[in-house]
Amino acid sequence: ADLRLSSRSDLRLGYQDRILDSEYYHDLADNLSVVVQNTYAFRTSDSVTSMFVDWAPGNSAYNRVRLGSSYSDNQFGYSAMWSRYVNTGLRFALQYSYNMNNASYLQTEEFDGLFDTDTLPQEFIGFTLSWDLGRSQSGFYPINRTAISHTRGAITGSLDIENPGTVSSSDLNDVRILLNGRQLGQQQINGSFFLGNLRPGIYRLTVDPENLPLELNVEQDDLLVEVQSGAVSEVRIPLFAQYGIAGRITDAGRKGIENETVQVLDSENEVIITSETNLFGYYRADNLRPGSYTALLPVTGQERLFTITDDYLFGIDFMLEDQSTQDEPSPREAEGPGPER
Repeated sequence: ADLRLSSRSDLRLGYQDRILDSEYYHDLADNLSVVVQNTYAFRTSDSVTSMFVDWAPGNSAYNRVRLGSSYSDNQFGYSAMWSRYVNTGLRFALQYSYNMNNASYLQTEEFDGLFDTDTLPQEFIGFTLSWDLGRSQSGFYPINRTAISHTRGAITGSLDIENPGTVSSSDLNDVRILLNGRQLGQQQINGSFFLGNLRPGIYRLTVDPENLPLELNVEQDDLLVEVQSGAVSEVRIPLFAQYGIAGRITDAGRKGIENETVQVLDSENEVIITSETNLFGYYRADNLRPGSYTALLPVTGQERLFTITDDYLFGIDFMLEDQSTQDEPSPREAEGPGPER
């Protein structure tokens, strides 16, 4: 049974094979928490009580210090561990333990006492290097299993470039992921990210555009993700490479014409962007994905066909031979509206 005692406290109770487990979790601060655990065996009346304090220096989830103590059968044990996540899933830890093996031993059957548990090593120093991977329908992804528990869940995801060109996934390493508008201490490689130790609920996931490559855009600004206890929610955020065109409209004397309208049509001859020239006759049209388009000057009906592949295009220019033609309808306008679709 999982009980939410307050916004910062949780209590978990479990019973199996005449063994009662209880765990109390409390957040003392954003980067400091305490866990108290107790296991009681009804067959032997033996119990083990442990307490751990977790501290994240610098409020970073990728750097953690854990101090622990355990008591069982009149024996105390102590431990200290420093762990650091080099990146999502890749973790190394340095640990020192004194008598924790003996102090955390639980006798569950009467004949357990026949074994001499004092022969277990009292003191040891260990170094571990681990890489956690999860499996989904789309393949393997890095996770941090210590950030997933019966009261906490996680979000894993990836930033996927749908139409790669000159931009690759390695350009996404500095892009930050915001959770409910806050930047968390997550790291990522090639667009893959992991957010752990999250309370159950609905979260708003946002890509911070500050370090996003100029040509990449997120189609959906916010994603709502549900987090459940003991589970990893997987999300995929598509990114689209979008470029643009620029040009100038001049008269016969090469003088720029102000406030002239330029339209960009897609392959279905639908107007998708309308732009106007500035004081010097320059215009630009952005947010164009790779493909074929038509630049149309409505006042004269002039057209320029162009194709975007993996870069911006410049020099999509028009020249008005005689400005008096601006009062005449363009060939598209003269034809009247086409048949309804």
